[in-house]
Amino acid sequence: MILNLFCGECIKESVKNADLLVVELIVPVSEISESGVYEVCCEKGHKTRVALRNAKFELLFDLGFNGLIDGYYREAVSSFTASLERFYEFFIKVALDGELATDVIDETWKSVKSQSERQLAAYLFLYLKTIRKRPLMLGNGSVSFRNDVTHKGLIPGREQTLKYGEEVRMIVNSAITEMKICFNDALYRVYDHFLPRVEEGGDSFSCNITTVLDVRNGPKFDEGDVRNRSLVEMIPAVINRRQPQRMRFYKEKQNS
Repeated sequence: MILNLFCGECIKESVKNADLLVVELIVPVSEISESGVYEVCCEKGHKTRVALRNAKFELLFDLGFNGLIDGYYREAVSSFTASLERFYEFFIKVALDGELATDVIDETWKSVKSQSERQLAAYLFLYLKTIRKRPLMLGNGSVSFRNDVTHKGLIPGREQTLKYGEEVRMIVNSAITEMKICFNDALYRVYDHFLPRVEEGGDSFSCNITTVLDVRNGPKFDEGDVRNRSLVEMIPAVINRRQPQRMRFYKEKQNS
């Protein structure tokens, strides 16, 4: 999975110096990393640090989707599963925001950090308490499928993997919809709190990329957004994003 980032120095230079109405900049790319902070070197030789401002579960889902597109179906199932589990963690921390101090929540989370079943139980009952309804859950068939892939070495097929990915996507998007109604500001506050960051200014910048799961802008997107479609229908757009990209900036035309 290749990330399209940006060079903040190029943007600053273009805004300061360009007289053209349209400025195009080649977008630097990087492989995804755990830290979320990337060392970027653009075609002009600028070296900057960029913090990717996307939640981990959003990136994990895209990692799975890219694996699916490339035919790595076991890896796709693993990434989809990890995305869902990290979403459970995100929900739990949002639901507890304001009830307890963040350091207390984080310290307690360490007790279940390696126990996915306990995380699921915490998610289920906190969802019931806060949203006042039962959340969408993986069906029995999908649970068996996931376990067979993860623990029994099952080699899944493309259609099975697509179906599993769509189910994970539906579960997360349904919960995000309810969270925006129930939690409002807490949702964005917790989302922002756990994102990687670098010192702004100098040679450090931050950005976010377009992902299938999107807390900020989803799960209902603007008309024409490819993310309103099924995963199968989104594949051409994802493949296109892998090609060299340019970032285009428009300056307001001055009145004569």
